[in-house]
Amino acid sequence: MNMTTMKDELKSVKYYYTKKEHFDKMENIIDVSSIKLLVDKYNKAIVGADPQLLDLYHALYVEGHSQVELALEWNFSFDYIKQLTRKLNKYLLDKFNKQGA
Repeated sequence: MNMTTMKDELKSVKYYYTKKEHFDKMENIIDVSSIKLLVDKYNKAIVGADPQLLDLYHALYVEGHSQVELALEWNFSFDYIKQLTRKLNKYLLDKFNKQGA
């Protein structure tokens, strides 16, 4: 996997969580298993990350916050949040590449 593919998938994960209630309702009508598999893939991959990265993943992708919002909410500089996000992306990419995903 490469970084571009992973970032595209993370956008889908974030979208899923912003519309989770809608996807849950659609499940009886339309097969949404592919997006749920993708979400599950990322939720499993983040297991074992240090707590700060786990918190960042949850805030960015599950809760749907932007990096700017997090910088303000967590009282960190935007540059520091960007640095943490790069660290998170590297963690996930390394984990997927070790798994052969």
